[in-house]
Amino acid sequence: MDTETVTRYFEEKKIEFRRLTGDVILSSLNRIEYKEIEELKDKLFRKRLDYFVLAKCLKERMILESSYNQLKRYLVSVIGMDSDEAQLCSNKYNRACRTYDKFPLIIKNVSSFPKIDIRDLNINQLRMAVNMAWLHRHNAIQLRMDQSHKDPTDIHSTIDWADVETSVQFLQTCAWYKKARTNPSEMAYVLDSITCRAIQDAQQFSRR
Repeated sequence: MDTETVTRYFEEKKIEFRRLTGDVILSSLNRIEYKEIEELKDKLFRKRLDYFVLAKCLKERMILESSYNQLKRYLVSVIGMDSDEAQLCSNKYNRACRTYDKFPLIIKNVSSFPKIDIRDLNINQLRMAVNMAWLHRHNAIQLRMDQSHKDPTDIHSTIDWADVETSVQFLQTCAWYKKARTNPSEMAYVLDSITCRAIQDAQQFSRR
């Protein structure tokens, strides 16, 4: 949805809602916040579950309809996709199948973090939730956001951001950083590993 569409929607709704009385507006806010949004979360989460189930059924259908056991070959030879599209789809749907197979573990992992609502996790985040280290990082971010909302004046107030900037500048001089700079995926992987170690370190010190 582009900016023009959103702006037009705002303007139309503002004209509509300005006609309402204060008590009706408050009632509408409560209904949207506590009922309608929650119902939409449930519906969207079920759609994500449908995605994983469909991916699993596609692989089962592949076995029934062909002699192939590799999804890319099935998509090219039976479905008629070109090679590049088949590679992209097979990567996505194979990941979805692995997520489907591990969903009991995902549910168990997420239940360990009361601040994380599994319905708020998108398809990629649900896949990542098999990894407890990723959930620890995600949970730490949620906790920090909650703290910032409770006390907006305290947002990152204990952090010396000049010192952080100095650290970033030092990282940029490292050989591994210069090498990974040309590969965004590799850079993300390395920094994700660093983040994991840093959060684990912080968790250990916070328990002392």
